[in-house]
Amino acid sequence: MRTGVLLVGTVVLVVGVLVGGTGLAVWNSAVADYNRGCTGFLYDVDCPDALAKESTFATVALVGGILFAVGLLITIMGALLKRETPSNSILS
Repeated sequence: MRTGVLLVGTVVLVVGVLVGGTGLAVWNSAVADYNRGCTGFLYDVDCPDALAKESTFATVALVGGILFAVGLLITIMGALLKRETPSNSILS
């Protein structure tokens, strides 16, 4: 059971890092695009669409961070679990 918990925790942790990193990178790009194109009187981009994209990828980055934290907690829990001792069926 300990190995299974460690494996699940590690997988969730890695998925959280990948999702959070992707969300953070695209979110930063969307913020830069919004700040560059939606200032002044003439707009280069569709500002409501850029703002919606910014909000969406901020949420993706947040979900990735939550997955990372859950994966870290599961991995720590798996590391702290006691090892199972095999039962000796001959003496039982």
